[in-house]
Parts: sequence; structure tokens; C-alpha cells
Amino acid sequence: MLSIITVNFNNAAGLKQTLKSVSQQVTNCKFEHVIVDGKSTDESIVFIKNYSSQRTNVNWLSESDNGIYYAMNKGLSMASGDHVAFLNSGDIFANSTSLDSIIKEINSDPELDFIYGDLCFVDKNSNITRKWQSGIFSNAKLYFGWMPPHPMTTIRKEFIEKNLGFDIRYEVAADYDFMLRVLLGKKLKIKYVNSVLVHMEMGGVSNSSILRLIYANFEVMKCWFRLRGGRTPFWIFFTKPLSKLIQIRKIKS
Repeated sequence: MLSIITVNFNNAAGLKQTLKSVSQQVTNCKFEHVIVDGKSTDESIVFIKNYSSQRTNVNWLSESDNGIYYAMNKGLSMASGDHVAFLNSGDIFANSTSLDSIIKEINSDPELDFIYGDLCFVDKNSNITRKWQSGIFSNAKLYFGWMPPHPMTTIRKEFIEKNLGFDIRYEVAADYDFMLRVLLGKKLKIKYVNSVLVHMEMGGVSNSSILRLIYANFEVMKCWFRLRGGRTPFWIFFTKPLSKLIQIRKIKS
């Protein structure tokens, strides 16, 4: 079974869209939806209670926490599925069959450890501003800053537990650090789904401004240094943001 984890804090409008998107998925396959709220003071709890009252596959809580990655770890501890994926508040499935396509991949090959696809960034008017076309996995691509999109990348839970979840010492790059620890040099059975699975709301913790992008890059370098020490590929500081600019140029052209 797949567990989808949604983390939210005071983003009622975004959460409403996420819950609507999940409810509109067309699938006959069983899945679990775990919702972790950081004790929001807006309408978030109303939406969660209404959503969960109509479904038996929802597991949720709302309590104070120490930030998004702390909440993500909490969601991981609550998840009961063999595979886990995140679809956080404000993110939506690209179409009504996106979830079904992921679950079918899992069901068709029980040995799959890691499944990912493409992602589009959208603005407040749902206009696509950047397309993240992941491409087929290669361990070498990690050394140039490549990483699959975090939303709805589906990972076997045992690998998450082996890698101890998200490192809350990072403010904006804990998802990158986590993916790096799971993927780098590991022998996993990986599947790339060549289609857009998720539309992600612009303004995430690492994309909200130029200064945040620079800070995120410093944290990325710190991830590598902690993992590999002197074998850190320092050129990533330049190649990773360059890849984002290329994604934006493709949309404009």
C-alpha cells in the first residue's frame, strides 16, 4: 500500500486544493492519506475534519512542531504503507489518473524501490512557470546537482527508515540531503515515469527568493561535505541553479 503524506501550516487555501486533488483521483487501488498540521490558526483544521469525516483512509493530527522537516518525519512515523510519497499543502496532482499510474507501477513490480516522474511549477493563477523534466536515473547525474522532484517521489519505506528520515539540522535542503543519502551509490530498483505527476505551488522553502536559492545551495554543499567530505563536487554550487534556469527558459521558448 502507498501512504501519501501532506504537511500543512496555516495554508488553508493551498491545503483545500491539495485535498480536492486527492479526492478527485480515479483509482480502484487502496492508499492511505496522512495529514500533519502544525496547529494552524486559519481554516485548515475545518478542511481536514470535513475531508477525513468522509473517508476511512485518512490519518491526521494537528499539533505544534519545529518546522516542515520535523513535520515530515512525524508523517513518516504515522505512515503504515510499504511505500511513501509526499504531496504537501498547495501541491496538486497533474491529472485525475496521476495517483493511479504510480500505484499501478508498484503493483506491477513488487520489487520497485523508488518511483518518480516530472513536475511543473505553477503560479497563483495556475500558469506553468517551470517544468522539471527529470529524465532517466543515473548515479552520475547526482554529481551535477540533479535530483528527482520531491513531491510524489515514491520510496519503499524500509529505505526511508534505514536512512533515518529528514535531517532537521537543514533549514531548506533536508529533502535534497535525504534523497542524496537514499540514492547515492545505492543499488535500488528505480522507475522513471515519463509524465508530469504534480503541479507544485511556487514559493517553497528553497524557492521563495534569490537569497533563499543561494542559501539552499550552501546547504546542498553542506549535504555533500557531511556525506563525502573531501570528495565534494564543488561545481554543483553553479550547475544546480543553472539547471533551474534552463527549465524556465524551456517554458518561455
